[in-house]
Amino acid sequence: MNVLTFWLSIFGFTALFGTFILSFIKQKEHYEAFRNQYLWYVAISWIWFMLQFIGFVHNTFLDQPNLPLVAFNGIMRALISIVITYSIATMLGSIKHGRVTSRFRWIGISASIGTAMLLIVIIVFQLLSIGPVFSATVNSLIGIAFLSIRVSVRGQQTYRVRRMGSFLVISGTSYLLFGVYAILFLLFPSAYRPVYDALSTALFILAWCVNDVFIFLKELSEETTAEETDSWSSFCESFSLTVREREIVSNLVQGLSYKEIADRLSISPRTVETHVYRIFKKCSVSNKIELTQKIHPVRTNT
Repeated sequence: MNVLTFWLSIFGFTALFGTFILSFIKQKEHYEAFRNQYLWYVAISWIWFMLQFIGFVHNTFLDQPNLPLVAFNGIMRALISIVITYSIATMLGSIKHGRVTSRFRWIGISASIGTAMLLIVIIVFQLLSIGPVFSATVNSLIGIAFLSIRVSVRGQQTYRVRRMGSFLVISGTSYLLFGVYAILFLLFPSAYRPVYDALSTALFILAWCVNDVFIFLKELSEETTAEETDSWSSFCESFSLTVREREIVSNLVQGLSYKEIADRLSISPRTVETHVYRIFKKCSVSNKIELTQKIHPVRTNT
């Protein structure tokens, strides 16, 4: 299980970095406040998950503990936890309102201060035994926050809600499961293994990234379909094609023969030939390839 978790984590970190790049590309194409907040959240989460992975490797594969590394890792995870708490609040606010309102900024600041104070108490007073309680509480609250925002925007039809809806559900459910996970090992501490932390995190990252890739491909497909529809409409209007001529062109560029087109439209092959001759003349082309290029002009970089 240790080796499997190791490679799942590596794949997950790579996928999460890819998710960041895809979101960055979309952000460069058209700036949106919620996507900007999402980029920050992805970047900060990537760092936190990487620190957790380093801890897993240290505890699992190294024979001798490296105390300076353990201390540094613990401090960095604590600091990142504070930052990510604020990031979650501002991101959720931008998804709900399309921008980061002052209310959500103050929620983020308050949550971050509360997290920082709890971590300071745990570290200063060496109350490591309440760590699982802290983890269960924070993860559960974050999960509830994600799902609450999803419920509150369910009636909206904005792009950001459609884009981030499944992400809110996946994240909210996962954080709640992390909370339950912490409670289980609080009740049964002897069953705990460091590999479980890394494995659950890797599975969460993979579910998150698969969802993002699916949405990206869906949007890309929709954009391509829209472009094709615009090209077709423009072509038909430019050359004043009749309804019958449009039907024949549509079938012709699909690769159908004159006889197949005739059978589909319940006309004779001779009639199809006549229509094709007129279409070629109208569009100033001499063959089907040139006709297709008229409908969907080949893009160049110049």
